[in-house]
Amino acid sequence: MHVDEALETARQDLVRKAHAIAADFMSKRQGPRTSANQDWSDLTVQIRTKGAGLTVEWHWRQWYRGGGSGKRHYNSKYLANGVVMRYAKEWERNEVGRTLDKLEKLKAAHRALRKVERDLAKRGLAGDVDDAVIGFVLTSH
Repeated sequence: MHVDEALETARQDLVRKAHAIAADFMSKRQGPRTSANQDWSDLTVQIRTKGAGLTVEWHWRQWYRGGGSGKRHYNSKYLANGVVMRYAKEWERNEVGRTLDKLEKLKAAHRALRKVERDLAKRGLAGDVDDAVIGFVLTSH
C-alpha cells in the first residue's frame, strides 16, 4: 500500500465518523413536532467536505408562518462554533456539548493528517509505507 492511499483511507474514515456523529445527533431531531414531543430542537448540524477539507456547520432554524397558506416555514441561520451553545435549549445542552467535543476532536485529527500529508509531499516522499516512513524520519532531523 502506498502512503497516499493509506492517508486517503484514514481521511475517509475520519469523514465517515464525522457523518455518523452528525447523523446520530440529527436522528433525535427528526419528525413533526407534536404535543407528545415537546422537546423540539431548532439546531441542525451538517458535515461538508470540499477538496481535502472537513467542515462542521451548525444552523439554527427560525420559524415563521407563510403568507396566504399559513404553513410553517423556516429560515436557517449559520452559527459559529462559539455561539452554538447559546442557541441550544436547556434539555439538549449536554448532548450538544458532547457532539461539539467529538466533532472538534475529529477536525483536529483531520488537520493533523493533512499536515502530515503536506509534509510528505513537500519532501517528495512516495512509494510504499516503509520507504516513506524511513525517508520522513531521516529528513525530519
